Amino acid sequence: MAKMGNQNFSFSHLLIISAVAISTYYIFNHFKKLLNTRRNSAHADDNNVIVNINHNADSDTRTLTAAGDTDKECCDGPIASNGCDILNKDTDEVRQLLRTADDFLESSCALSAEDYRQAFCNIQNNAISVKDCLVLANLLRSSNTTQVNEGLNLIMKLSLTSQKNKEMLLQHGIATELKRLICLQKSLSEEILILAMNAVNNLLLSEMGQNAFTDMMPQIVDSCLSTNENLATASLQCLTNLTLTVNLGSHASIVETLPRLLGALDVYQSRRLQICKVLVNLSACSTMVPCILAAKIPWCARNLLVEDEDTARRWLRFMVNITQAALDENVTEKSLPVKYKAASPETTYCYLYGSSNQLLLDSLLIHNYEDDELNQLSNTLYKNIKMKKILTAMS
Repeated sequence: MAKMGNQNFSFSHLLIISAVAISTYYIFNHFKKLLNTRRNSAHADDNNVIVNINHNADSDTRTLTAAGDTDKECCDGPIASNGCDILNKDTDEVRQLLRTADDFLESSCALSAEDYRQAFCNIQNNAISVKDCLVLANLLRSSNTTQVNEGLNLIMKLSLTSQKNKEMLLQHGIATELKRLICLQKSLSEEILILAMNAVNNLLLSEMGQNAFTDMMPQIVDSCLSTNENLATASLQCLTNLTLTVNLGSHASIVETLPRLLGALDVYQSRRLQICKVLVNLSACSTMVPCILAAKIPWCARNLLVEDEDTARRWLRFMVNITQAALDENVTEKSLPVKYKAASPETTYCYLYGSSNQLLLDSLLIHNYEDDELNQLSNTLYKNIKMKKILTAMS
């Protein structure tokens, strides 16, 4: 009987322990779901972005209506991160990550593992402090690729939240670290570079963001010409938003990229639409126009007029912008900047106004587009070229 009692006693305890374990499991999963729901409920809040943006018919393009930049192109954004895994890790993994982060951190600044925990909590709540920005900056400086990846994903998450968070990131070290990563592109994985470009792109939809990264134009163009299509696409989107800056004409680094961008139209047919979007933004700045007219015209220039409608629209708008500015500013062949001038027969100026431009004019007259806007742009370009030639002959 005693033996039977002990067996019943042990069996009862086993049932109790099992029930407690099952309850604990379901409670843990319940809180985990609540945490994920809270994290995923954050939405982008771009109401305070400096530029006002209206959607076009194009699925991947938006047109600015601020500061008179009616023809400028803006890539859709912001770009969502692939997930901030650091916020989902089990406790032991988080502790290990924090310990590793603490090791390289102690030599540069006094941030503790507790600072990291607090930063991750603040990021979940979409309200960051200066110290949280320091935590993110140090993740980007890590020699551990996983930590850099996590840092970039967290920055992308924050850039989806509010203008205030974007300004905090730009003002407290994140812009510097992102620029450093882009400069190290030859020694970084393409995965990290794509994340870095997407993080920059999310920060560019404000004047502060554009001004912070304008000096990175040559490095971003390098990535635009990458053989990796995903990296090239991310970089071209970044470049499109970067060329929205109102201070465009004051940066020599932008002028120096023109020959490479125009030349890329001949090399990368799949990238022509996005490159033309960048050129539209550049041509909207009147101080850039003499440099554009001095640059070598791509061999595919006439083909771009009969490319798909989206590409043809951007190329025609680019041509209309520079021909209108040439009229307004009385740009002549002699006034083109010598430093950036290609061989005379090959310049954009000669293509538009030279003795052999009759082929271009005939193309504009003969080709009839199905789209009314394209026909209007084509007619405007024809009139601008003819008017410029008349004025040049009279002078």
